[in-house]
Amino acid sequence: MAALIPASSDLHDFSNLSDLILEGSNLGTWTWNIQTGEAKFNDEWARIIGYTLDELGPLSINSWLDVIHPDDLEGCNLALQAHFCGETPIYTFEARMKHKQGHWVKVLDQGTVLIRDSKGEPLWMFGVHLDVSELWHKQIEIKQLKDRLELLASNLPGFVYQFLMDASGNITTPFATEKVQELFGCSAEELRSNTSAMMNQIDSDYIDHIYQTIEQSRINLSEWHETFKVNHPEKGCIWVESRSLPKRTKTGGTIWYGYAQDVTEQTNKLERIRLLSAVVDTTHQGVMVTDTNTVIQEVNHAFTNITGYSAKEACGQTPSFLSSGRCEEAFYENMWRDLKDKGHWKGTVWNRHKSGEVYPQLLTIDALKNNSGVVTNYIGAFTDISELIKEQELLLELANRDPLTNLPNRKIFDQELGQRLAHAKAANEHLMVLFMDLNKFKSLNDTYGHYEGDQYLAKVANVLSDRLSDQGLICRIGGDEFIGVRSVECCEACDKHILITNIKQDIQDISVIYPDLKLGISIGVACFPLDGQSTQRLIEVADERMYIDKHKSRH
Repeated sequence: MAALIPASSDLHDFSNLSDLILEGSNLGTWTWNIQTGEAKFNDEWARIIGYTLDELGPLSINSWLDVIHPDDLEGCNLALQAHFCGETPIYTFEARMKHKQGHWVKVLDQGTVLIRDSKGEPLWMFGVHLDVSELWHKQIEIKQLKDRLELLASNLPGFVYQFLMDASGNITTPFATEKVQELFGCSAEELRSNTSAMMNQIDSDYIDHIYQTIEQSRINLSEWHETFKVNHPEKGCIWVESRSLPKRTKTGGTIWYGYAQDVTEQTNKLERIRLLSAVVDTTHQGVMVTDTNTVIQEVNHAFTNITGYSAKEACGQTPSFLSSGRCEEAFYENMWRDLKDKGHWKGTVWNRHKSGEVYPQLLTIDALKNNSGVVTNYIGAFTDISELIKEQELLLELANRDPLTNLPNRKIFDQELGQRLAHAKAANEHLMVLFMDLNKFKSLNDTYGHYEGDQYLAKVANVLSDRLSDQGLICRIGGDEFIGVRSVECCEACDKHILITNIKQDIQDISVIYPDLKLGISIGVACFPLDGQSTQRLIEVADERMYIDKHKSRH
């Protein structure tokens, strides 16, 4: 969720942060002040369209408007407005940009509003550009290839036929050309006397679908067009494309006028393009393509990098050769059940690297189907998430704990103080907020070394924890700074005095081994509701009083 407008210093910090993001990304990245038009782009953003940033200067939102295709501008604006109004969580749009050399490149433009002003209007937006021109051109090429194949099929028919189903459902072939021999291995004469001479050659995986679509075409009088596998008695497995148009007969039957041709070469090429496109589209992940028996047919470079196995070692095997043995048989049974029912599965599996190391993978498997809806392959895409898991665990620990004293850090304190303050307001209770800073601590580090200083800080943390653990929380927020909160029934001056005196005495007790340094602690206390109604105000008051106490200790 975008934040409201911050203080001016925070805006400066955001500007610096946006510069770091722009410089550190290998994507085309941009930041945009929606209200002023100010915009920043990284070098990759300019490189996508063949420029350097200096050539595009001075930079502003006009740098984008000058290169976007005019026909895409309206759609871009509509997508932005939908995001600004909260209709979409992120702004996403595919646009064409004018390259320096004159041609168009296509980019996937995505972004989000990070900061809104005090009125809730969008202020700063951050986004990325991903060059998808290669995929765009491939899609165009595939469409053009399909169009050419369809044009060829319509103008150069191979086997031309009539297919008749009378009112009783009986099937005959009144007319057929001799090229039926090349496609189905039977003569035209055999087919005219017995239609099963052709139908029996259609692969068993497709025959039910063929009859179903013929029936749909008969009912709707719609064009019948299918590509299917034929087991030719001499050629073996070939692919046949057939297209026909139905008409009603005077006697209530249906007759189709159509053609069929051998499209094995074209189908294999398209299939190869489809498989390679799937691999290219997921190059950042390990990818393996299997047949319906789960025998690996293709893998990509990321597969080798992640698993340690080369393509030669992997192809011809089933994915089970990667198994670590940590997943039970029921796990795989559920996986295949989902694949069969839904055509898709996603989850975490534990596999074994070629070196023997066991590691977690985030795995996605999709069933790939042809135009007839028959599963022909399975595509698995996976990522090694070992480092991600380690980083998440480490970040969670660092986000919550100070490693030296094992005390909670400022993040936890702010959350706890906010919760306690809300409870105190609802229950009409009191809170004490304590801001503490050690005196002469630098002298301890300078005289005895940082190791001794660390040991002293740990002792201080134990003392403060003992004093505040009852109905309270103590946190380390800096080198020798501590902050605490404590729920109290009342917040009388005497109560504060007693608590401060006890803490200072405890610190003196652990400091006696350094008599020459005059170590101690300065403490400031703020009370709710007397000294403030917000967490920020309570901390400010406690901080101010701590500095007053520190000043007194110097005299």
